[in-house]
Amino acid sequence: RRAATDGEFAAEAEADRAALEGHRSGLYVRVRLEGVPADFVKTRDARRPVILGGLLPHEATPPGLVTARVRRHRWHGKVLKARDPVVFSCGWRRFQSAPLYSLEDERQTRCRYLKYTPEHMHCGAHFVGFGVAPNTPLVGFHSLGRDCASFRVCLVGVVVRQETLSPVVKKLKLCGAPYRVEKNTAFVDGMFTSALEAAKFEGAAIKTVSGIRGSVKKAVREDASAAAKRAGAPSGRAGAFRATFEDKVLLSDIVVCRLWVPVEPPAACVAVRNLLEPFADASSGRGLARTVADLRRATRTPIPVAKDSLYKGPVVRAPRTFSKHLIPKKLVARLPFASKPKDETAPRSTKRPGYLKQRDDARTGLPPRGA
Repeated sequence: RRAATDGEFAAEAEADRAALEGHRSGLYVRVRLEGVPADFVKTRDARRPVILGGLLPHEATPPGLVTARVRRHRWHGKVLKARDPVVFSCGWRRFQSAPLYSLEDERQTRCRYLKYTPEHMHCGAHFVGFGVAPNTPLVGFHSLGRDCASFRVCLVGVVVRQETLSPVVKKLKLCGAPYRVEKNTAFVDGMFTSALEAAKFEGAAIKTVSGIRGSVKKAVREDASAAAKRAGAPSGRAGAFRATFEDKVLLSDIVVCRLWVPVEPPAACVAVRNLLEPFADASSGRGLARTVADLRRATRTPIPVAKDSLYKGPVVRAPRTFSKHLIPKKLVARLPFASKPKDETAPRSTKRPGYLKQRDDARTGLPPRGA
């Protein structure tokens, strides 16, 4: 086929042939680039080749949210931490971003936030990056320096899709305590900071630590009048609300509201511009973000220790005592003999001692009790 093409255009001039079939492989061409930084010309080195390529229309879009399926490289010694800067090599671009990691639950309804990547499993990575087609392979690096102590490639994976909103969520528990209980209705405070915030959660499901379910009914007004307070209305506390439960709750119960909060990845996307640096410093990663551990290691800064975060001794709590459950005598009298209580919880008559007490007194030789 190549011989037939050369024979067909043998009589044509080089300019006419290039206009008809384009430039052939192996020809020297002259390309004019506009908007090139001056540092590119100053630091140009012939030992470093430059590869020219074109971007597709979807690749020339501004940075957006990218979702990928990645896993830690088996030769990388440590697990990856969320929001740590990673240099991605994907398609024609190399850029640095701070990814979030997630794992789908069993029902595949939500992506739960992960602080660290799994040891030997794939997980989802969500980061801000340039436009790239799905199924495009990607490689991640923690550092571009030549003095890296471990294997530089930290993760590998493939791009899944581009999204507009982050699908990552994490759990949030709002805790409160009741300050007034009336049968199955309780007034709870300490969960919200204002009446407006409590009003937004009207109808939300809540639950006590003891397992009693309920729901938020209405927020308590903070500016309740004095006449309403005298009439028995609850005091207007900031963020207090009225709730109903399946059963009566105690003042010592803790009310919990479980929520799912969306987590947004950091809006960081920095292009790697190593061609603007000298050839000797091209792999130093100058201008890129570093982790907190790298900065502390470089500046020899010790890790701050908070006294509140240190483990303390066991918490000593006083044992909780409950009142004895007494059954009314009238109810016991109506029960059949098999269902009547026969232990210490059974009601005893105070008129005279029973037969068992008289027998014990006779056995010990002591005078009868009460004599």
